[in-house]
Amino acid sequence: MSQFGRFISVLVVAGAAALQLTSRLYLWGVKPDLTLVLILVFSIFNRSWIYRFVLIILGVSILKFYQGVDIDSLIFAVITLLSILLIDYLPWQNLV
Repeated sequence: MSQFGRFISVLVVAGAAALQLTSRLYLWGVKPDLTLVLILVFSIFNRSWIYRFVLIILGVSILKFYQGVDIDSLIFAVITLLSILLIDYLPWQNLV
């Protein structure tokens, strides 16, 4: 993935995290976790762990926009990290 593609994906994740904080995103009373889904999709196309950590930290910092780390932020980061490890571990076909 090019540098421009990485920049766009970071902007998309930041926008999804900001959109998720609003109350306009409910679908039949359920709020989807767009940030998690987008981080996982962009992690499939880019195998760099530094880039993946940047996306996770960006998602956590925007979703929990106050000082300190709470249990929700840690759970989100751990679930995202375990999901990325599962993506790397499973024998997928090469997508790109």
